[in-house]
Amino acid sequence: GERIDVLRIIHGYPPGGSIDIVSRALAEKLAGRYCTHAIVDNKSGAAGRIAIDEVKRARADGSVMLVAPASALTLYPHVYRQLGYDVFADLAPVSTVASTGFALAIGPRVPPSIDSFESFRQWCRTEPAAPQCGNPGAGSLPHLMCTLVAREAGIALGQVPYRGGSLAMQAAAAGE
Repeated sequence: GERIDVLRIIHGYPPGGSIDIVSRALAEKLAGRYCTHAIVDNKSGAAGRIAIDEVKRARADGSVMLVAPASALTLYPHVYRQLGYDVFADLAPVSTVASTGFALAIGPRVPPSIDSFESFRQWCRTEPAAPQCGNPGAGSLPHLMCTLVAREAGIALGQVPYRGGSLAMQAAAAGE
């Protein structure tokens, strides 16, 4: 087929996070093959839903592509009452481009003696203020995973939504 001139790859997170890195690598691979130029357009906020709304409004001519975590397409329809998009009617899936794992990391506010999940769990049970768990937005997979970890461990973990996972990691490293 005919190559398009400019491809906009839209995602819903700030620069520097895993989705942004994957999007930029994809742009490099597609430029010169699928399109002449590929640009990454960060539309961060609302756990990626702002980007999905932007793609929904775009012309369906192949010049706009969404890179989103699976949770935005599989979990959000079951989490949000008013989503603003219908995964099946408004989007056309193309491919899985990356797979990632998850880890629980603690910041400098946690005492250095905490060196295992069990010691973290015990510390959380004695801490007067519930430790906070940063995530890239309400309803995101990290948010739900943190909720599940807290429930299964019998501890309280407050939730702090950020505009992206990279901002949550920066905040944790800074002791916020």
